[in-house]
Formats: sequence, structure tokens, C-alpha cells
Amino acid sequence: MENYRMLVGGSLIDGDEMADVINPATATVVAKAPVADAAIVEAAVSAAHAAFASWSIVPQAERGQLVAQLASGIEAQSAKFARLLVEEQGKPLGLAEMEVGQTSLHFARVCEHGNDRGSPSR
Repeated sequence: MENYRMLVGGSLIDGDEMADVINPATATVVAKAPVADAAIVEAAVSAAHAAFASWSIVPQAERGQLVAQLASGIEAQSAKFARLLVEEQGKPLGLAEMEVGQTSLHFARVCEHGNDRGSPSR
């Protein structure tokens, strides 16, 4: 069974509590997920605001390359992501595979058509 952590400000952290992730199709606990309290939420929001300042000045072409890497990473791990969706949502495997594939494709298409969305090139 997996015990997940939260990514806040570039660091993996635990919550004060863990919540069961239950497969609705089998009613079995398949993982434990951390619960974020108000302090963790505030830290995450602060980290996001801080990251925005540096991310916003990254040239669009470089952002596109990073998002393309994200798309490739999702595609490379698509079987694992699909299994996770089946376990945590009780979703049929075929639908889970389609959802993960669509997610990867969406990010790839955003990279291909970034300039078509009216964003200024840098």
C-alpha cells in the first residue's frame, strides 16, 4: 500500500493526519494520503505565489519545452496512472487509459499551439 506525501515549495511533506484512499469498487483501502491543515495550505499558496514571479519571466518557448516534458512523462507512466485511477475511482481500465492519454495529448497540443492562444512570445 502506498503512503503518499504532498509537494509544497519543492519539498515532499507529510500531513498531521493520513486519510484512507478507498477503492469504491472493492471497498478496500488502496493507499494513504496526507491531509493538509490550514498551515500547509498557506505554505502551498505562498510557495505558488513565490514560484509565479520566476515562472512568469520564463520565455514562452522554454515553458513549452517544460510542458512537453510533462506530457512525455505522463505518457511514459500512463499505465501506472491508469491503474491509480482504477483503484481510487473504481473507473473501468479502458476509460482510465483514455483519460490519461487525453491528459498527455492536451499538454502536448498546448505546447504545439501556444502562440495561437494570443500569448505574446518572449
